[in-house]
Amino acid sequence: MFTSPFGMAVLAVGALVTAGVFLYKNWDKVKDTFVGIWSSIKSVFASGINFIIGGLNKINFTIPDWVPALGGKTFGFNIPLLATYASGGFSSKAAIFGEAGLEAAIPIKPGNPRSIGLLNKTAQLLGVGGGSQIIFSPQIFVLGNGDVKDQVKQGIEAAYPGFENMMDNFFAGRRRLSFDT
Repeated sequence: MFTSPFGMAVLAVGALVTAGVFLYKNWDKVKDTFVGIWSSIKSVFASGINFIIGGLNKINFTIPDWVPALGGKTFGFNIPLLATYASGGFSSKAAIFGEAGLEAAIPIKPGNPRSIGLLNKTAQLLGVGGGSQIIFSPQIFVLGNGDVKDQVKQGIEAAYPGFENMMDNFFAGRRRLSFDT
C-alpha cells in the first residue's frame, strides 16, 4: 500500500502533520535556533563588508600627472562602515548584558512597535504602568453610640477576605509576568 501513489500521499501528509506538531511543541527552541543562526550570518556578513570598507578607506591613490585637469592629485576613500544595531530584548544569560539577572536592551526607535512592546513589557516587569496599582478602601459604617473600636475592628475583619483575594490575584499576575520572559 505504501508504494502506491495514494500510500505515498498519505505518508507525505503524515510527515507534514508530524513536522507541524514538532514545530508547535518546540517553537521557542526552533525560533531561538534560527534567530541565532540568522544573527550569526548577519554579523559575519557585516564584519566582512566592514573589513573590505576599512581596507578601501586606507588606500590613497594618485592620479598620474599626464591626466588632463586631474593629474598629480591624491584621492582617498571615505566610505562609512555598516551600522550595527541591537534588536533589543531580555536576557538573563551572561552576554553583552544580562550579567546581573534579567536585564533589558531596548532600541530607541520612535514609533517602532518592537521598541514600544519592549518598553511596555519592562514597565510591567518593574510594576509600573497600567494594572500594577492596588487600591483597597473598605467602607466601615459605625452605627449608634456603642463601642466604636469593636465596630471598626469587625468591619476590617469582614473586609479582610476581599483584601486577601485581591492580593492573591495581584501576585499571581506578577508571577505570570516573571515567567513570560
